[in-house]
Amino acid sequence: MAAIDGIDREDEIKELLHYWARWAKKGGGNNLGYPSRTLEGRAMEEGAVIRSSGRVAGPMIADTDAMAEAIDSQVVQLVLELPLWGEVIKAEYLLRGNQKFKARKSGVGYSMYRQILGKAHAWMMGNLAGW
Repeated sequence: MAAIDGIDREDEIKELLHYWARWAKKGGGNNLGYPSRTLEGRAMEEGAVIRSSGRVAGPMIADTDAMAEAIDSQVVQLVLELPLWGEVIKAEYLLRGNQKFKARKSGVGYSMYRQILGKAHAWMMGNLAGW
């Protein structure tokens, strides 16, 4: 990938995915890539959603990490659209071990794992372009 203003977009997406993985491992996603309830679902059950862009009356539901949640929703979307790619992204960022181990856990060979990982990074870059 080409660098834009000295920033390599692929390196940037990798950093964001590492950030997401730390958030998910701490329980931020509760289901590691599969949110149990959307913000809309929480609002319907518990009251209004409070976002940093404005205030809404009702019980407060903390939207504590919008960036991690945005990445999480893209991981979920990737899993839905391209399940193997989504599993590879999750393996790369959520599992410990080297890429050969992660490839085995994903059910693909090492070279295929690396190819899918590169394509999945590109997919994520395209979907998070406006972030």
